[in-house]
Amino acid sequence: MTVDDVTHDDHAVLLRLGRLPVALPAPLDELVLELVDSRRGKAALGHTDEHRWLFPGGLPAQHLHPTPLGNRLRAIGVPSRIGRNSALMDNAAVMPTKVLSDLLGLSVTGAVRWTALAGVQGDAYAAEIISRTPPTD
Repeated sequence: MTVDDVTHDDHAVLLRLGRLPVALPAPLDELVLELVDSRRGKAALGHTDEHRWLFPGGLPAQHLHPTPLGNRLRAIGVPSRIGRNSALMDNAAVMPTKVLSDLLGLSVTGAVRWTALAGVQGDAYAAEIISRTPPTD
C-alpha cells in the first residue's frame, strides 16, 4: 500500500484496499493519518524518505516484509493471523488448488490443505474440465 491509497476530507478517512475505498472508523482513522505523516523505513545506509510506501521497509523504496508488519500489529493488539487465515480460506473455497498455489506462493501441499479445510473437493475442478465438450465449428 502507498500513501496514495489513503484519502481524507472533512467527513472521513478512506483507505483503498481494492477497487472501492473503505471508510476507517475512529481511532484507526487518526492513526492512519499519523502514519502517512510519520512513516519511516529502517535502512541504515542509503535511507531516503522519497518513497510512497505506507509501511516502508529496510531497503529504500521497498515495502515492509509481512513478518515485521505482523509483529508490529501483534505488539499493539491487532491479531493479523486471523485475517490472513480467513482470506486464505475464502480464496481456497473459490479457486482451484493450482491457481491458489501459484497466485499466493503456497506449496501445492499447502494449497491442497487449505482447499480441504474450506470443504471443497479439489478434484471437482479437474473433473469439470475433462467433462467439457469441445466447441464445434
